[in-house]
Amino acid sequence: MPNPNVTKNGDEVVINSSIDELFENMPLGSVSKAIGNNLYGINFRQTGNAVPMAKDMYGFTFFTRPQLNLTQTNITNYRNFYNLLTQNKASYQFYTRLMLDPRLGSKAGITSPLVDPFNPFIPILTNNIVSLSGWPDITLPTYTSEAGLYGEEHSIVDGAVNHFESYDLDVTFRNTKGNPLLYLFYIWETYATLVYEGILNPYLDMIVENEIDYNTRIYRIVLDQQKRYVTNIGCTGASFPISNPVGATFDYNIDKPYNTANKEINIRFKCNGFLAFSDIIKLNFNKVLGIFNGSMRSLLASDIEGGDARDDDTIVYRHNGYVKIPYSLSAAMDSSVFANNYFGVNYRVYPYINLLTNELEWWVNEKVFNKKAQEDFKNDIENGGQSSNNAEDEDV
Repeated sequence: MPNPNVTKNGDEVVINSSIDELFENMPLGSVSKAIGNNLYGINFRQTGNAVPMAKDMYGFTFFTRPQLNLTQTNITNYRNFYNLLTQNKASYQFYTRLMLDPRLGSKAGITSPLVDPFNPFIPILTNNIVSLSGWPDITLPTYTSEAGLYGEEHSIVDGAVNHFESYDLDVTFRNTKGNPLLYLFYIWETYATLVYEGILNPYLDMIVENEIDYNTRIYRIVLDQQKRYVTNIGCTGASFPISNPVGATFDYNIDKPYNTANKEINIRFKCNGFLAFSDIIKLNFNKVLGIFNGSMRSLLASDIEGGDARDDDTIVYRHNGYVKIPYSLSAAMDSSVFANNYFGVNYRVYPYINLLTNELEWWVNEKVFNKKAQEDFKNDIENGGQSSNNAEDEDV
């Protein structure tokens, strides 16, 4: 990797070190030593320090796909689900059916150009989320003894800090043309009630194992300022949607030409359990990806056995037909959309957390990652993300 302190003509860059030395002789203190000093000892002079404030990126919110039984023999028991049987593979109905029932793609071989069968998450929710609130705080249960003669009391921790209770999360999504989210949640929530009534039946293995098939798990991944490393991760134990603001769709107001009441929709999720700050969440996140994608399952097994840390930004790492998009390339994509050979891999990637470095990696099928783009990668970095040619990506 090129030395950031050396210019192209080979001269050493001394400005950064000079500024740091200058601050070291001032009340502010050395920038490079500020964090270490803040951890090590007491600032008895009570002067300001150069420790940067916490500014993490919100990162990503992922919703795992449920396992609804939307086979033809099952949904024909309820007439309002007949539109799911459409043969138009580019329709929202077809999309919703395959998204909420992954087995139709993996077992029955039913495909749609709008659904990636190797993706365990619901992309339309991740891409359109606006806000999410309601996560429980961690509070220690305590016991306080009865007051003594002089009012003295004694308090101790009295219970576990694990959060296994139920709670509600309010999630706001940006609604898009055609109201696909309203329809997706309508099918999702209606299916749960029909299973309760006995009109529809879950898959047989769900019945045998006594599993709830309409559950999802919500993962929250917080990233550092460079959107590279996972600084915090949390998830629900199990969740399912319990509201759908479909009523506003049918409001009428002659003073407005368009109904924009549902430009943003709020969906409430009933959740059970809350996990945070545990490395096993990262492992489970990767395992979910591995269930749907055999190559990522193989990558996880390799990493657990002591695989490559993949910490060189200039190398396109490969594994079993997939390549890891280098972080330098991701940064170039953010700053340069035009004439960038790599922009075509957007919306075609899979998130994977490196268990050794905590980097949120993005892997893509090697067929999507244009071979010509791989050859131009070095030149692209040197040009700040501007490709030296205008070759288009291969079709997916």
